[in-house]
Amino acid sequence: MFRGSLSKPERKAYTDAVLCLQKLPAKTPRSLVPGVRSRYDDFLATHINQTLNIHYTVSRRALVGIISRPIVTYEICRAPS
Repeated sequence: MFRGSLSKPERKAYTDAVLCLQKLPAKTPRSLVPGVRSRYDDFLATHINQTLNIHYTVSRRALVGIISRPIVTYEICRAPS
């Protein structure tokens, strides 16, 4: 994902997904990562803990898929119609 490559609706969906993840409780145990408070923190902690694996073993295309997941997560966070 490159800066400016998302349309306005995609940027809005991405921002909404991040805000939603920040509101959901963390699933990572605090005994493992003391600072986690939200699902967004889970995402960050996983990325930090897996940095060497992520940045040295996956293709750029796979990494873009990882970065894009909050857009998919937005679908989980939306209230039913």
